[in-house]
Amino acid sequence: MRISRINKGSWGKVRAFFDVETSEGFTLKGFKLIEGVNGMFVSMPSEKNKDGEYQDTIFASKQLRQEVNKIALEEYSNPAKKMSGGMSEFARQEEKGFDGSEGVDLKKEMGTEDIPF
Repeated sequence: MRISRINKGSWGKVRAFFDVETSEGFTLKGFKLIEGVNGMFVSMPSEKNKDGEYQDTIFASKQLRQEVNKIALEEYSNPAKKMSGGMSEFARQEEKGFDGSEGVDLKKEMGTEDIPF
């Protein structure tokens, strides 16, 4: 498990938004790092219900929650890392090419010969 994207800042008590990528390849989006009275902790992704209350959309065991908390705090406090928020996976793929090759220009003009019909 690793942090695949983190956007550091200060939005009230929120200090960072981040996504977690599992070893199986799943990306779980919408985690928050919150500054509470007893220190920083991870808030699981949530949605507002019809009553206006927020409910977690991802549930984890205590052990897994502690592991996410640990890697999030390490990532947040690592000064060598720059903010990686703002660049979508599509933009990263566009930079390096969808097939992994370098220098693919996806912004080039398309001609009529490029249309498949």
